Amino acid sequence: MITNWEKDITPLDRISALMEIQSITQSDLAKRLKVSRQFISDILNGKKTLSSATAKRIASALGVRSSAILCTL
Repeated sequence: MITNWEKDITPLDRISALMEIQSITQSDLAKRLKVSRQFISDILNGKKTLSSATAKRIASALGVRSSAILCTL
């Protein structure tokens, strides 16, 4: 079950936290997704919209379920 405070954490914050926990850089994530580091930077900085499909790809690259990012259980 998701608590109220967990709902306040944005998907971008969740991605950043997972990256930090796993010691994964933007460059590392970009390589795993076969995209540019700039694309990852733009996503994490809110310059590009995080689509559901991209969130699922990022979750897979980080080895977590998409619900860990999208907060949908």
